[in-house]
Amino acid sequence: MKKQRLKNLNGIDPFTLAFASRAMEQEYSLDTAHKRVYLNRIALILAVVMYASFFIVDLLLKVPHLEAQAWIRLVIVPLSLLVVLAATWNLNYPKFGERLIGIPLMFGTFGHIPMAYLNGTYYGPGFFSFAMGLMLLYNFLLSGIRFRFSLITGLIVSGSYQSIEFAFLNNSVEETITNQFFMSSVYILGAISNYIIERFSRKEFLYRLERESFIEQIREEKLKSERLLENILPKKIASELRDTGRVQAQRFDNVTIMFVDIVGFTRLTSNVPADVLVGSLHEYFSAIDHIIRKYNLEKLKTVGDGYLCAGGLPRESETHALDCCMAAQEIVDYVCSRHSDEFPIKVRIGINTGMVMAGIVGLDKFAYDIWGDAVNVACRLEQVCEPNRINISESTKSLVEGKFETNSRGTMDLKGKGYFQIYYLGPTKSKQVLAS
Repeated sequence: MKKQRLKNLNGIDPFTLAFASRAMEQEYSLDTAHKRVYLNRIALILAVVMYASFFIVDLLLKVPHLEAQAWIRLVIVPLSLLVVLAATWNLNYPKFGERLIGIPLMFGTFGHIPMAYLNGTYYGPGFFSFAMGLMLLYNFLLSGIRFRFSLITGLIVSGSYQSIEFAFLNNSVEETITNQFFMSSVYILGAISNYIIERFSRKEFLYRLERESFIEQIREEKLKSERLLENILPKKIASELRDTGRVQAQRFDNVTIMFVDIVGFTRLTSNVPADVLVGSLHEYFSAIDHIIRKYNLEKLKTVGDGYLCAGGLPRESETHALDCCMAAQEIVDYVCSRHSDEFPIKVRIGINTGMVMAGIVGLDKFAYDIWGDAVNVACRLEQVCEPNRINISESTKSLVEGKFETNSRGTMDLKGKGYFQIYYLGPTKSKQVLAS
C-alpha cells in the first residue's frame, strides 16, 4: 500500500500544494487534522477571549447601540466559537474539522459588518483594519486550513473589509491607503507564511511515509530471511543461530532415524526428460515432506533420490519411534499408489533408534545434520531392504512392540557394522492399541 502511495512523492502542485493523488491528499488532510485539534482548541479559546475583550473597547468609547454590540461580541460570535470548540472532542472531528473551523471565522468576519454599520464612525480610522487583520492571521496561521482553501477564506475576509471601508467608514484618502496597504501586507505575509509552513508539513509527511515504507521493507525482508532460515533449519536451531550467531552441538541419547530411498529412479534418468524426471521427484519428495510434518518429524536432508529424517530432535519426543513407523507406512502407501508402467517407482525404508550427535558444521551452505553409529545402521537397514518394505532394528522394535505387526528377517551382516537382528515392519494393530 505504502509503495503505491510513494509513487506520487513528487506530485505536489507548486501553486496549490495539493498532491496529484486524491487518496494521498485525503490521507494528508486526515493526518494533519489529528495534529490540528490542539491548535484549533487554543485558537478558538483565544478567539473567544479576544472577541469578547473588544467589548471593553466599546464600553470605553461609549458607542451607541451597545446592546447590539454586546449580542455580536458576547453571544453570537463567541457561541459559534464555543460550539466548534466542543466539537473538537468529537472522534470524527479530524474528518470534518477543516470545514467546521471556517464557520466561526465567517461569523467573526461578517459580524464586523453590522458593527461598522451601527458604530463605524465611533472607532479610530485603523480599528477595523486591525480587527480584520487579526482575522486574516487567524485564518492563515491558527485555523489549520489547507493553503489553497485559506486563500479563499482570506479573500472573503479581505472582501468584507472592503465593504466596511467603502460603505460605512469616513476615512480620509491617506487613512484609506494606509488601511489598504496594511490589509494587503497582512494577507500577503500570512499567505506566504502559510505556504511555507504547509509545504514543509507536506514534505515532512512524505519523508515520514518514505521512512515507514523503508522500515516496512526491512521488516518484510527480515521476515523473508527468517522464513528461509526456518525452511533450511529446524525452528529451534534457527532461533538459536539468529540469537547467538552459532549453534551448540547436542547429544541425543534416544532418537529414531529414518532413511528413505526411491528405487528405480536412477534407471529413469537415461529415458525420461530431465524436467519431467525432476518434476516427478519433486512431487514424491513434496508428498513425503507433508507426511513428515504430519508426524512431527524433522527433515534433515535429501541426497539424490534419498531422504533422511528423524524423530525426537531437536525437540525431544516420547513417541519418536512410533511416529517414524507410522510415517514410513504412509510413505510406502503413497509410493505404491503412484506406481505405473511409465514410472515404475518403489521405495525402501530403514529405521533405527539410538544415540546421535546433532549440530551445524562449516561456514558456507551449512545445514543441520546428525552423526553417529545409529545413523549408519539406519542407512544400512535401508540398503538391505526389499522394495516397498520397511526394515527396522531391534532397538526400534522394542519401542513399538505391540503396536505393529513385525516379521523377523533373522540376523544379517550389515556392511561395516556387523550382525544385527532385523525386522520387517508390518501393518499397525487396532487404533486402541496405537493410542495406548
